[in-house]
Amino acid sequence: MPFISDQCANVLGISAGELKANPSLLQDLVLPEDRESLEYSKAQSAANLTTWNWEGRLWIESYGDIKWVSLRASPRREKGACVVWEGIIINITESRRRETELKASHERLKEVSAHVMAAREHERIRIAREIHDDLGGNLTAIKIDLDWLVRRIDAGASSAENAVLLAKVRIVSDLVDRTIHSIQRISRDLRPGIMDFGIFAAIEWEAGEFAKRYGIPCKVSCNEPDIELESDMAVAVFRIFQEALTNIAKHAHASHVWVGLDVRSWILAFLRQ
Repeated sequence: MPFISDQCANVLGISAGELKANPSLLQDLVLPEDRESLEYSKAQSAANLTTWNWEGRLWIESYGDIKWVSLRASPRREKGACVVWEGIIINITESRRRETELKASHERLKEVSAHVMAAREHERIRIAREIHDDLGGNLTAIKIDLDWLVRRIDAGASSAENAVLLAKVRIVSDLVDRTIHSIQRISRDLRPGIMDFGIFAAIEWEAGEFAKRYGIPCKVSCNEPDIELESDMAVAVFRIFQEALTNIAKHAHASHVWVGLDVRSWILAFLRQ
């Protein structure tokens, strides 16, 4: 090492004189698990005369701590096939620490997001069941009573008043029918019961509903119809599929939709003609 900056002590914890007298001290600082990448990057730089780029960890004895450093050096070949590098070693510990903290923060956010999604899906299931069981059951009871009233009014004397009552009851009965259908639709949107039969059945059913709703043929194919997925994963795939169909309906101006579910890569492919 023909020249070493005095800043060597700040980065490596050893003086420029010590390192110049014993260059192997630098390699001794490198953590054992990072030495292979150091030697490999050096060999590649020497063989191709390309910039030597390396990032790794050093154990700094005087600080009793590990530092991340970045080495950047330009090679040149001298007489006798010797390669000499001129470059700099920079302390990147703080940036690496921030990167690690940011990565950990992202992981925590992913966990929170997954928890929120799971909680939201469980809430969807609860609401769908309550709507279907409670409201649906009450409306069905009302429908039965209305039908009983219609029969009683029909059986009574025919009068203008009975005709008005009968027309009113039938209007209310039709309203109950429409409300029941709306409840069934809302329950399906919140959590389709077909999900209990597997993700492929759910996707195929949703594609059929899409075709009926928009008049756009939607064909589904899968290389393995009997797909076993955890509940949360199946719901996530189904919601992605629903969103994709919504985007197709809004923006694609599609005449046909083909859906391919690949078990190996879990990729839903949508093509437009």
